[in-house]
Amino acid sequence: MGQIRLGSSYTSDPYGLSAVVSAAVPVIIPSSGTIATAGGVTLTTALPTTYAGGAWMYFPATAFAGTGVAGLYWVVMSSTTVGTVYQNSYVPAASFEPNIPTTLLAAVTGSNSGYTQTTAADIYLLRTTVPGGLMGLSGEVMYKGLFATNNTANSKPVKITFGGTAIHTASLSSNLSTIIDKQTSNRGVTNRQVSNPLSALGHGSIASDSPVYLSIDTNSDFEITFSGQINTATDYIVMEYSNVIVIEG
Repeated sequence: MGQIRLGSSYTSDPYGLSAVVSAAVPVIIPSSGTIATAGGVTLTTALPTTYAGGAWMYFPATAFAGTGVAGLYWVVMSSTTVGTVYQNSYVPAASFEPNIPTTLLAAVTGSNSGYTQTTAADIYLLRTTVPGGLMGLSGEVMYKGLFATNNTANSKPVKITFGGTAIHTASLSSNLSTIIDKQTSNRGVTNRQVSNPLSALGHGSIASDSPVYLSIDTNSDFEITFSGQINTATDYIVMEYSNVIVIEG
């Protein structure tokens, strides 16, 4: 008998499926831009659509006045380049599953001068915990992400980690959209796994890389993360959709 998590609790599922995360709330590493003192943001590079329903966006500390810090902030856009940044934030994103804030806080105080987007590090777009023992001896974790990027030759890596180990990477460049659809399976014991090759994009694809072999103790809680990095500050990455599903075995 499986469980499906709803918020912080689980409900029974006769098919042995556990949805740890399933969200189509966008998470974005936007380009450089300016945040005004009243919280209005203007981005250098237009996003692929107007996120009028809101999205989480990463901004560096230099985007804010005073004691503002780097992190993910809730933003409601009025065009593909202009919107309002609110104080709802994950700073740092120690545990983050994309959601819509239940209460909208006041707008942030921006620096009112141009900021340069961070290019030197991975930025968490999702960070969630799989409960210890949920996979069983022969279960698997399936994860999927839909990513949108601007069409440039610049590398825009996205990465998935399983228990702290990078298992899947894709260096996006001119791809306007990419689906990463992967799985990692226990091998009859709870501390040995095999995963799809690093460079394969989607089920049914053929990669030159070998499968990824892991030795994560899944009897203990472990993290799964999705992250991204832009190497040029005028680019962007949007995680449009993400899910993490455990099939118990």
